[in-house]
Amino acid sequence: MEPARGLVAGHGVSIVELDRFTRLVTRHPQVLQRYFTDAELAWCKAKDRPLTHLALRLAAKLAVRKTLMDEACAITLRDIETVADDRGRPFAHLHGNAAQRAVELGFIETHLSLSYTHENAVASAVALTADAPPRNEEQDTPDQELARTFHELRGMLDTIAQEVDVPGDVDDV
Repeated sequence: MEPARGLVAGHGVSIVELDRFTRLVTRHPQVLQRYFTDAELAWCKAKDRPLTHLALRLAAKLAVRKTLMDEACAITLRDIETVADDRGRPFAHLHGNAAQRAVELGFIETHLSLSYTHENAVASAVALTADAPPRNEEQDTPDQELARTFHELRGMLDTIAQEVDVPGDVDDV
């Protein structure tokens, strides 16, 4: 798979508290059908911690909805499906109003990052457009990269030395 090319056109982050989500699902199990596709439910139920994985998917859906700038709330959570590629990496598969809005905004793909603790599920979504800056096909040789890094670090050290009077500095000799 090639690295993504494109300009970031939208970014969303969402956090779901696992305890609150568990209470919600316990009290109102019908929300599962409202929020998740059948495929998402089946995938999460096959996991060791199904509610944690469902909370992650809810966080992902909310983060993606933020990238789509859906102020009117025309996009339902089922319009945003969180699936995994062949390597297990999550990505958003958009349906209905979400897919239509992504086309309007020129999104070509949406990357997801999911994580959780014992208290929270968090998701970050980054939407890319096709407008990409020209790719620099010429890559530095390892020697050129080392020289560039050395010069950058030397510049940082020189800046620090100017800000702080360092006794015995090379420039004092």
